[in-house]
Amino acid sequence: MRPSGLLPNSVRPADRRPARGVFRLAKFCIFNDRFSSNLGDGIIAECLEAGLRRYLPRALLRTIDLGGRSGHAPDSSARYRSAGARLRDAWFNAPAFAHRAMAWYRVDRRFRAYVTALSAGADAFVIGGGQLITGNGVFFPHRLATIAAIARERSIPLFIHAVGVSDPVGWQAEAAAYLERAFGDDGSALSVAVRDRLSADHWARTFGGKAPGIARDPGLLAGEVYAPSARDSGRRSEARQIGVGVISADVVNWFGRGPAGAVKPSLEFFSEVGTRLVECGLRPVYFTNGSGEDEAALAALSDHVAKHYPVLRENARFAERPETPAALVSAIAALDGLIAHRLHANIIAYACRIPHVGLGWDDKLASFFCSVGRDHYLLGGGARPGADAARLIGEAMREGIARDDHADIVAEAWNSVGVLAQRLLEVGQAAKVA
Repeated sequence: MRPSGLLPNSVRPADRRPARGVFRLAKFCIFNDRFSSNLGDGIIAECLEAGLRRYLPRALLRTIDLGGRSGHAPDSSARYRSAGARLRDAWFNAPAFAHRAMAWYRVDRRFRAYVTALSAGADAFVIGGGQLITGNGVFFPHRLATIAAIARERSIPLFIHAVGVSDPVGWQAEAAAYLERAFGDDGSALSVAVRDRLSADHWARTFGGKAPGIARDPGLLAGEVYAPSARDSGRRSEARQIGVGVISADVVNWFGRGPAGAVKPSLEFFSEVGTRLVECGLRPVYFTNGSGEDEAALAALSDHVAKHYPVLRENARFAERPETPAALVSAIAALDGLIAHRLHANIIAYACRIPHVGLGWDDKLASFFCSVGRDHYLLGGGARPGADAARLIGEAMREGIARDDHADIVAEAWNSVGVLAQRLLEVGQAAKVA
């Protein structure tokens, strides 16, 4: 039996009518990676904002990008192909004073001024929209601590909604200190709901107190938020297209915190997946979520297939980078099945009722698959993971995704947003915004 995912004192899942009594000038700021080059982040952010707008149509909502971005400008894949890994490794190994100087300039000076200006007059802050709270690096925790500090200075509440939380084992000491400063138990107004039970355990172990509530990932609303492009009727092609999400091995090496049997991305792995799919009469569609390092890996794979796999080259398609979150949803919704490492690709596939197979590399993927009752479609490492992935997607397509189960989980995601909206409404009323 899958967990319900419902928060205490929740609104009825089927009741998506706007909450009554919202004051016209109530203002709430939402912080997330809306304009990340990884468009999966943008999908989650847009779904959360769309859900809140449905419940709070007269409130002023402002989404503030955590990176200070204002549009979906892509990363340069050429930069990652030529020197991306070396540059990142060099930065990770740079002296501490260089990190402190850059942190002061980018966060304490520029980011604080940026947030202060855009959030003027806000009644509450919300951090939510797909983030993983992690201490693998310093800049992201530093930004979160800055947002929390501004909320405390203004005496306004801070809501944490549907975020993931990684295992704190292995966090950098300085990053952990920033996160403790942001979310530690200091008596500040803080309301927390994370996206799965594993994240709840990590939060409680890291910041103390009881485990927080569970709020379904807003990305599960994508099938409705982006309708009609994500409708599950009349979109299938005779070619039986299977999306194969390409991820950079560098991402897995830098950020992976999964089991020892993780599926390692490589040119040979992706080539074998495609070859096996072609043998089964399916057409591989290689794509990415849009980040520069993944686009570089996709370009390298295209070259590799052209040189060494003539049959696969004739039958596979290498998709152009989607330019917007809506374009990524539309591309995934047009598939007959999906195989991917990226969590957001799997979330969007589920939201659109596309049978999907996850390629294990991080605990967050396993936690999501378990939460929607699809853990048997999460593949671990093996002797021939490419062949196993092709076999498993065939099984997933034959079984499909049960409509009733899917509807229940999407309703729970709406419910989670509704609970957040109700709490924001109470804040607006308490502030007596007229």
